[in-house]
Amino acid sequence: MDISQTIDDINKSFDKKGYSKIENFIDDRIFTDIRNFLKKECQKLNKNNFSFDNSNKIDHLEKILKNDKFKKIYLGLLEKSNINKCNEEYYVIGIREGRKSKNKILYHFDAYYLTILFPILIPKNNDNGKLHIFPRWRNIQKYELVNFIQKILIQNPVTRKIINFNFIKKLLNMKEVDLNTKYIYFFQGYRSVHGVGRHTSDLRSTAVFHFHNPHKDKYINNFIKNKHIKEREKIKDQ
Repeated sequence: MDISQTIDDINKSFDKKGYSKIENFIDDRIFTDIRNFLKKECQKLNKNNFSFDNSNKIDHLEKILKNDKFKKIYLGLLEKSNINKCNEEYYVIGIREGRKSKNKILYHFDAYYLTILFPILIPKNNDNGKLHIFPRWRNIQKYELVNFIQKILIQNPVTRKIINFNFIKKLLNMKEVDLNTKYIYFFQGYRSVHGVGRHTSDLRSTAVFHFHNPHKDKYINNFIKNKHIKEREKIKDQ
């Protein structure tokens, strides 16, 4: 693999489509271990809906994070956006059971600039939780309060319902990405509104890595991060 060329290709795809995918180059045995880990956790917790973040230090995801090629790629992509130092690395892995009822698509901006997604379990039917992306709606905001206001304007039930109408999706150039476990997916999650599409049956799981938090250690950022941690713990304890 030519790392420099891969970085250039991904960045060009950002400009053209708003996202990119490349063939998964990580040792497949790691993903077998991840699937076994999730299976054991499902049995242990007696549920099929939960998530863990890097506060749990999951060995299999730590191996991905420390992979030399992976590190060079995400650092190179940040440099392409004039981010010369990654101030934070964060990952979360979740598993969800499909629902026959209509799923609400929780469109949102990520707190982190770069998002890299590894599909772990993807159902084989059509309604399998496709990734919906409205590419690069904004730039990095200098002020945390402006960032917070933008998130409120997007991440509310009314706006989420409006942008989920098909004609709005076409008008705003939404990309619907069908995930495949053979690939790694990249997009600028801080800049792009995105969410998970309809997921009606079987188990779906992704491991998502986030890099560089433009508002690290700011009050609102810390409040939201702690809120998410408590929500995950609450789901596991239910």
